[in-house]
Amino acid sequence: MVHYFIRFWLLTALICSTQILQAQQLSPDTLLQHKQFFTLKDVIDKPGNALPGLERTYFTAFTDNFFNKPVQSNRDIALLQTKYGRKLSVKKQIELLKLQQDNDVKLFDYAAAYKHTRQLLNLYGTQLNQYDKEDAENSIIIWKNLVAVQKQQVLVRHDTRVATTRDIAGLMTLPVTFGSYKDAYIFDTGANISVITESNAEKAAIQFVGDTFQVDAITGIKIKARTGVCPEFKIGDLTVRNAVFLVFPDSALSFADGKYTIQGIIGFPVIAGMKEVRINKAGYMDIPANSTAMPVHNFGLDGLTPVVNVEHNGTMLPFTFDTGAQVTHLNKSFYDLYQQDIQTRGIAADFKVGGAGGANALKGYKMPAISLRLYDKAIDLVNINVKTLAALPKDNYYFGNLGQDAFRKFDELLINFEHMYVMLINTNK
Repeated sequence: MVHYFIRFWLLTALICSTQILQAQQLSPDTLLQHKQFFTLKDVIDKPGNALPGLERTYFTAFTDNFFNKPVQSNRDIALLQTKYGRKLSVKKQIELLKLQQDNDVKLFDYAAAYKHTRQLLNLYGTQLNQYDKEDAENSIIIWKNLVAVQKQQVLVRHDTRVATTRDIAGLMTLPVTFGSYKDAYIFDTGANISVITESNAEKAAIQFVGDTFQVDAITGIKIKARTGVCPEFKIGDLTVRNAVFLVFPDSALSFADGKYTIQGIIGFPVIAGMKEVRINKAGYMDIPANSTAMPVHNFGLDGLTPVVNVEHNGTMLPFTFDTGAQVTHLNKSFYDLYQQDIQTRGIAADFKVGGAGGANALKGYKMPAISLRLYDKAIDLVNINVKTLAALPKDNYYFGNLGQDAFRKFDELLINFEHMYVMLINTNK
């Protein structure tokens, strides 16, 4: 599993079991602070809601962003600044600048992302917490590098089927073509930006831009990377233009003493540009020319991190969602909520969480079985690792990470980035 977190949000208070079970009673501000975006939208949309205009527009800006409506989110922000500018607290102004920068990135408007990140540091740098300040200082290097880069395009001219394969680590790969250079790159919704090794970047004629910077791997290890842009490459019959790549040293993507090397990763921005993907366990992926709307909206984006709303024991819990992870794991927030059951049924265990740049050993529990539900499908998992400590801030508020073991029993995994839903499908049932 490989993650690159360009944005970290600091949780100022942990979510406790009482708060989750009483989520409907929490204030919108608390729900936003704890990243309970699905519940926050329900509260905003509830008939008879008495939220004042400023508050309603403020919280709607965040839910529009989360449900991948960055243009509308920017309109919300513009309305707030025009109509309520003097009434906005410094804290709200900081959060809105961070939100604007995230909208800019989702719209591939890197010049605007650079401008808003610079404003954030210049106006409020001394008031940012450590995570946000380090994130902004690192991010501004990336966006400055990309100021002159045109917006990414993914051209799906017709319904397309792409053959998929599995590498020796069991990760799904897609065929990629960069001129005369052809390879198979990992398909990973958990990678915030696409990735390529230095040696392959030369073969692919990647154009390097700007200075080096630090990237945090999922393990928390810091890696030196460069920014590169590919004018055009293909995934099967799909054409991708102006895709941004993080270029890593070959050694950072080499594991098990060189026995396994990741050549490259197709990350979230390119995948989301496909609008809808249907991953079939028979060994292919379908990308329709036009995506399909559905009444379910169980999918959102925290920055560039995919989040799905999952049910467990009648309670809806947000999980991150990573096709590059072989197995599902449960986070500290899940342990806090179900501690008694985990300590009763689980077994104390040591395990590793790996990613770009290495792996970290963690202590926790192994649960013999657990049942989740994604929309209309039950997901029965066995031997699931549970973290008892937060390796990253997100572990405090997202209850786990869904990996391939949650999907492999189904014929298809459908991910829709336009209408924002994820579904599991059995075609013969």
